[in-house]
Amino acid sequence: MKLEATIIAYDDALEQVFSAETEINNDRASWELRKVGDQTQFHITATDSTALRAVLNSITRSLTVIEKMREIR
Repeated sequence: MKLEATIIAYDDALEQVFSAETEINNDRASWELRKVGDQTQFHITATDSTALRAVLNSITRSLTVIEKMREIR
């Protein structure tokens, strides 16, 4: 089964933070970072729900770290 998800964030800094990893591919899942207008989009494709969840968790974990770092400032 092919699954897709998109996370849309309105934060220009995310493009710079994730610039080293604008695209990740493996056998079960991949994601791509896109800048569309004022949106930063993470487009995720996976072959199964477990792989989709793993990529979603990885991205959201990184977003959580970014949010917490901003609170420290």
